[in-house]
Amino acid sequence: ADLEISETDDVGFLSNLAKALQKTHGLNPNRTFVCGMSNGGYMSYTLACQASDIFHAVASVTGTMSELTWKNCSNTSPIPVLQIHGIADDVVPIDGSMTTDDGWGNAPEMDSIINFWANKNQCLTKDTTLISPNTNAYFYQNCIDSNEVWYYKINDYGHSWPIVLDANFEASEVIWDFFSQF
Repeated sequence: ADLEISETDDVGFLSNLAKALQKTHGLNPNRTFVCGMSNGGYMSYTLACQASDIFHAVASVTGTMSELTWKNCSNTSPIPVLQIHGIADDVVPIDGSMTTDDGWGNAPEMDSIINFWANKNQCLTKDTTLISPNTNAYFYQNCIDSNEVWYYKINDYGHSWPIVLDANFEASEVIWDFFSQF
């Protein structure tokens, strides 16, 4: 199956960039992570599926998995995953109803994607926490290799980067808290 939506080798480029930065700056290859919003969230999932030997945890804000990534990810290694998504997102709908134009849509609903990663990581427990009046967080823990899967689901929230003023939490802080454990 063709794993690319375009002819550009984004996975190769980003993997080589990460390795070059590790070498040039003496960065720890085991602490290389990736996060992105919207299309960057799609790319985070693509890297989780195709380059988990380079990127050791991923975070997606308002992104999801493309149809191609979803269909070709079953043999990937377990990897920590964080997803932050608004239920009212009409650009990348949480229910998986995004258009299939250019191979972007046709992934399942976000709950199924999170369950895939929780199962891939062999997580044994799931805790639910009310983060704010409109945000539930689901923490899948006791996973293989001390991995975790976190899912922040925000009611009445669209396709935006969550900040305290409108979401009652800072996405950037949550992402750092997540990555800093690995």
